[in-house]
Amino acid sequence: MGSSQAAVSFLTNLARSAFELGVAATALSSSLYIVDGGQRAILFDRFRGILDDTVGEGTHFLIPWVQKPYIFDIRTRPHTFSSISGTKDLQMVNLTLCVLSRPEIGKLTVIVKNLGLEYDEKVLPSIGNEVLKAVVAQFNADQLLTDRSQVSALVHDSLIRRAKDFNIVLDDVAITHLSYGSEFSRAVEQKQVAQQEAERSKFVVMKAEQERRAAIIRAEGESGAAKLISDATASTGMGLIELRRIEASREIASTIFTHSLKPVEKKGSSKGGERGQRVGERLHQTPGCSSTEINSIRHEFVVKDVLHPQSERIYEFLFSLTTQLECLVFTYDWAMCEHEFCARQLPVFLSTLAVVGWVKSGKLTHKRNWMQKLLFWKELSTLWKAGTLKAARQIARRSRKKLILQILSSNWAVPVRAGFNKGHPCINAKVNTGKMASYKELPRTAQIRLVSSHQEVYEPCDDSFALVDALLADRSNLLEHHPSLCIEIGCGSGYVITSLALILGQEGYGVNYFATDINPHAVEVTRKTMEAHGVGAELVVTDIAAGLEERLAGSVDVMVVNPPYVPTPEDEVGVEGITSSWAGGENGRSVIDKILPVADRLLSEKGWLYMVTLTANNPSDICQQMRKKGYGSKIVVQRSTEEESLHIIKFWRDFDIGKDEPNQSASGFIGSLLTHIPLFSFWRGTNSDNKC
Repeated sequence: MGSSQAAVSFLTNLARSAFELGVAATALSSSLYIVDGGQRAILFDRFRGILDDTVGEGTHFLIPWVQKPYIFDIRTRPHTFSSISGTKDLQMVNLTLCVLSRPEIGKLTVIVKNLGLEYDEKVLPSIGNEVLKAVVAQFNADQLLTDRSQVSALVHDSLIRRAKDFNIVLDDVAITHLSYGSEFSRAVEQKQVAQQEAERSKFVVMKAEQERRAAIIRAEGESGAAKLISDATASTGMGLIELRRIEASREIASTIFTHSLKPVEKKGSSKGGERGQRVGERLHQTPGCSSTEINSIRHEFVVKDVLHPQSERIYEFLFSLTTQLECLVFTYDWAMCEHEFCARQLPVFLSTLAVVGWVKSGKLTHKRNWMQKLLFWKELSTLWKAGTLKAARQIARRSRKKLILQILSSNWAVPVRAGFNKGHPCINAKVNTGKMASYKELPRTAQIRLVSSHQEVYEPCDDSFALVDALLADRSNLLEHHPSLCIEIGCGSGYVITSLALILGQEGYGVNYFATDINPHAVEVTRKTMEAHGVGAELVVTDIAAGLEERLAGSVDVMVVNPPYVPTPEDEVGVEGITSSWAGGENGRSVIDKILPVADRLLSEKGWLYMVTLTANNPSDICQQMRKKGYGSKIVVQRSTEEESLHIIKFWRDFDIGKDEPNQSASGFIGSLLTHIPLFSFWRGTNSDNKC
């Protein structure tokens, strides 16, 4: 019993102590308040009101239930508000104002007494609108833009003064947005349009005045020229008229050679028919040949059915052109030639006369005869360009080409030989016979000096020379192409990539060159060759372009490839040493088929690919594969040797690949013909030459 009473007494004392402790803790908590950094506090006393003292940061005591703290944030805070104000010229302007404000610390008690804790929301919008309207009303609408700094300064000063009356400090004032009404914006736009129209009218008047003066000066010049010509004719005879006739003949021939014509489309295409008709009409109207002679030649050709009866319109153009050139050669005074035109167009005339002679003699009755004579003419034409008529005759005798010998010995060659026999200075002029021209117009890149060699490195041969000749033939297009990155896959001795860099020359300044080869000896020889000729490239020892595909994807503008194309057993493909430079596996296609998808990934949208192929590689199948990937193709150079027949094919991304399908009227024999005659290389156009 005694122990039970002791326990109850203990618990009672414990509860009393806990209660007293809780009351003491509550009283202590109510007696403390905390002021954080960036804040200030003032005390409200229930008996004395707002105390004058301002309390800083820290923990402070107060009398519970008698005093109450008011906490102020004295840090700078942003406030944004908008206002629609009227300008001096009664235009409405929408402005947005941003201010950075804070209370004045020494006046916190006044702020609480007069404005309360939300002083900024009560004061700033009202005084801001007041100041904006007062300042904007002092300016016209256009002055708000031209004198914006002055407007901002006035708003800043006025607003600071007004805020100071309310014990508010403004650290910054800025106009963040200013816009006009839609009507004013339209008026400004119409004003600008009117001003431009006025300026244009002034220009039209000035242009008309200048044209009037030019017409007067032109008329005076023509009158004076006519008088001079009349006086010269009266005193010296018809020499001036004869000179004008020669110059007119030169312009006519130049137009015929350089004018770009596209192949006639198949039946059913009105566009191709109209174009062919216009070409025929222009040739018939050209002085020097009658339409009767042209039609008689065409009739004789078609009746004999020498080649393809369905290509009558193409042959009509061909025979009209050759007959016209024949007449031009007969009427042109070559001995009096004092222009570079003589030497520049001579090979074209000779090629044309050869074709005319073969046709008129009736010798051209089979496609093979055409090809043999055309290929043979290439060698003779080279000698003619150099003026070595005697050497050309000797070759003709050795080869028993009686028809060619007759042409070289006939009267057709007399007007041409006159210029050579007299040692005319035009013999040394540069030769340029069109798009498939000889590369005599450039320094012979084939004479690049190889400063280094290695027994395991493939040295330049016929395929390398043919590839460089293709680049030379396409040089004008390459310069217009403006490539920024060129690469050669399988550089070997460096002959091709060095030639490409020299072809582009100074006009290709800024071009980056890459070259790869699986043979490290080839890369070293290429480096020495390029350094010897003052050019450089990034050389990489790798298989095709492994390790570069991600880096160069879609950025290569020109790619040249002389791949291993010789048909060999598959186990020879990719072996170490010089064998890898020619071993192409079955049909010579093993390496080529690996290169094509890599080229597709590396070439840019305007990228070109020049590739050497062999007849055994089935070039038509290669072109078809690339066509499925969206590439167009054409044969730039086709060259036959005693051992092989090479084709240098050019590929490019053709975004209209589906649209060219029907236009194949110039394929087959005509395609081969136009490949070998430089005169007619322009017939097919730049986008369809020698298509595969």
